[in-house]
Amino acid sequence: MTSLERAEIRRLPKKYRPLGAWGYFWYNILFSIPVIGLIALIVCSASSKNIVRRGYARSYWCALVVGLIFLVAVAGVGAILIFTDVLPLETITGFFEELLASK
Repeated sequence: MTSLERAEIRRLPKKYRPLGAWGYFWYNILFSIPVIGLIALIVCSASSKNIVRRGYARSYWCALVVGLIFLVAVAGVGAILIFTDVLPLETITGFFEELLASK
């Protein structure tokens, strides 16, 4: 980053200053903590102190929602396969028993 770019960033109001790579890393770690992270995620998503942090927190929410939808879809397909006898549970347990017995 050039000195001109650094000067430009310093002139920005704090509300619009970008986060560094370490900032994204630590926010990712913070948001991953079960209860504290959820509270921090809600606060950061609603806060207007830093627009970039708010946008990142909202994108984290979007990723959580997409992941949850994917998890529900996979669990639903698995449940349909098991409970409609397309893929009986005995077949799955038999596979793992054979796998463990071969070792």
